[in-house]
Amino acid sequence: MSPSKLQAFYNAIDVFVNPTLRPQGLDLTLMEAMMSGKLVMASRFRSIKGSIVVDDEFGFMFAPNVASLLEALELAVKEGSRSLNNFSRNRRIT
Repeated sequence: MSPSKLQAFYNAIDVFVNPTLRPQGLDLTLMEAMMSGKLVMASRFRSIKGSIVVDDEFGFMFAPNVASLLEALELAVKEGSRSLNNFSRNRRIT
């Protein structure tokens, strides 16, 4: 994907969700979303927690199951757009 299309994609979303079911290596998509100032939601695996998503500083972590994902999504909705905007403004890399 071209850089301009990638930028347009990240500009069009409020939250980036990565619901993987198994551990993986360093996840470039999570880093791209964070560099775009987007709140990220990711499965709680060692390869992600601590290396990419550190506690709640950069987003929400959830167990790799549907119930936990739903709970994390509901929490993000409950936080509201003001919280998401604050997160985005404070973390965007220009």
